[in-house]
Amino acid sequence: MVYRLDRLTRSVFDLYKLLETFDKFDCKFKSATEVYDTTTAMGRMFITIVAALAQWERENMGERMAMGRIEKARQGKWTANQPPYGYDLNREESKLYINHEEAFVVRKIFELYQTKGMSSVAKRLNDKGIYTRTGKFWSENTIMRTLRNPAYCGYVYWDGETYKGHHEPIIKESAFDHIKEIAKQRKTSPGRSVSSPYIFSLKIKCASCGRSLVGNTVTSYYKNKAYKHLNYRCRERQRGMCSDGRNVSETRMEKAFIEFLENIDFEDKFNNVPTNVESDNEDIEQLKISLEKTLDKIESRKRKWQYAWSEDAIDFDDFKKRMEEEKQKEEKIKEELEGHEEEDVYLEVNKEQTIEVLKEINTNWNVLDRTDKKQIVSSIIKEIHYSHGNNEIIINDVEFI
Repeated sequence: MVYRLDRLTRSVFDLYKLLETFDKFDCKFKSATEVYDTTTAMGRMFITIVAALAQWERENMGERMAMGRIEKARQGKWTANQPPYGYDLNREESKLYINHEEAFVVRKIFELYQTKGMSSVAKRLNDKGIYTRTGKFWSENTIMRTLRNPAYCGYVYWDGETYKGHHEPIIKESAFDHIKEIAKQRKTSPGRSVSSPYIFSLKIKCASCGRSLVGNTVTSYYKNKAYKHLNYRCRERQRGMCSDGRNVSETRMEKAFIEFLENIDFEDKFNNVPTNVESDNEDIEQLKISLEKTLDKIESRKRKWQYAWSEDAIDFDDFKKRMEEEKQKEEKIKEELEGHEEEDVYLEVNKEQTIEVLKEINTNWNVLDRTDKKQIVSSIIKEIHYSHGNNEIIINDVEFI
């Protein structure tokens, strides 16, 4: 029994299959508002015509809606029902507006991904008590969707096409493209984590075959002590596709890298350095204000529970449990506020600053830890080409991103 035929199906093929199944099990079909007699040829033809019209209406409506959404996307308007994380949606205007608290997290994701893998980025956010809009933990999939979403650099994606949007971008387009390039390089070299200890991972090109070198740790022993040496070797060597069997010492590569940077014309070489995730003091201040407002709300709720207990609206065990929950929330927010006071969250890396840093490489390089060195290399360098000298490494060229 259905109210109307199109409530059961709007597909002629499906209708035939359903009626066939009904007949097989001696089950009758009825419509509360329509009269059908499926026992006669005329009745079956009539119900088929009605089903065909319902199917035509459904398909026609779908086409109109699809055309409307495509035109909406061409105009730069947001077409989906829900806004991406980092934005709020004005449904009347079909326009995205930046949610400063969430945009802060989006920028942090793009910054972290330069030196960490997706799982590491997700863990970092979850450990800090930063969750998705629905309150769920971040995962590799949610991080990946964030990094690939063109909405963050000001575009609207619909039906396989990308259109320039009217909303304000959270990430600069050059930084978005830079992250895409990093992701592409990692995809072509699976199994080599960005969080690995190798500073020049995937950046050095083999002097023999031109493919990427990968990290390789060699252990030596001296006076019953083990010493680990970080090296690079061609990934194609074991497959028999490269004849160069020599390892490249990371220590010698660092020395050659510094010497190369000391002797190049940066102004001529650095023409296309992208601006990575930039400092946004306004966003940081907005986040602090939001966190402080949340603290005020927690304090207000604590007073409410105290009043409820004093008026015997809740028992002591319930009161104690609620106060403990509020205390945990309060401590987590205070820790986050302290973290933003202590750490410089965003580092703007533009052409002038990068040149300045690299000009003083002798001073800066030795005081940087391994993670910072790797971040510099990952952020600005695409390829390093070298050759073997007399017991040394000679860098012939460095290609910047």
